[in-house]
Amino acid sequence: MSYHETLSLSREEFEELLDHFEERTYDGRTYRHLPDYRRSLERGTALVGGAVVRGFPKIPRTLVLETGVPRQFDETVYVEEKLDGYNVRVVRLDGDVLAFTRSGIVCPFTTAKAQSLLDLDPFSTTIPT
Repeated sequence: MSYHETLSLSREEFEELLDHFEERTYDGRTYRHLPDYRRSLERGTALVGGAVVRGFPKIPRTLVLETGVPRQFDETVYVEEKLDGYNVRVVRLDGDVLAFTRSGIVCPFTTAKAQSLLDLDPFSTTIPT
């Protein structure tokens, strides 16, 4: 599956947005990330070796989880953990654990901490590439 299909965009829509992605390299792996919101894509969306790591969705705050979560979500819900004062998404890609910041940049420090301190076995989902 190509990036535009994974992101539910037409090929033309995706190509228009591609100029807004910035390229970076972490540990020999090149990836692209979207530092700002663009149309239907969340800030921090990353494209890594054929996989898409979605950015943080814009969701309203809820005061009562029991009623607020079912009202806002109808699919799988992923929970974020706050480490070292900023939000990260920890993902497993091709067996490698990577921690992405809110803007979609791989954070070397948090990646190392996640690999050494967190028990990631309960979170066995691997993003397909």
